[in-house]
Amino acid sequence: MITPTIIMGALTVGLLAYGYNKGLHVEGMNMCFRMLVQILPVLFFAFMITVMAQARVARAVGKR
Repeated sequence: MITPTIIMGALTVGLLAYGYNKGLHVEGMNMCFRMLVQILPVLFFAFMITVMAQARVARAVGKR
């Protein structure tokens, strides 16, 4: 998982530098924050559903 993280980080820094040179970095960061606020609750509930389903399956398998 470290390689995709490094690649995404490098792309982020590169695009932020490009936006800074064009004067669009503030607008881009504002859009990023708004998108983050919209996506975080969905990710939170998706992970909660996944964990609850995993616990349910583990309990069902353990009863056999």
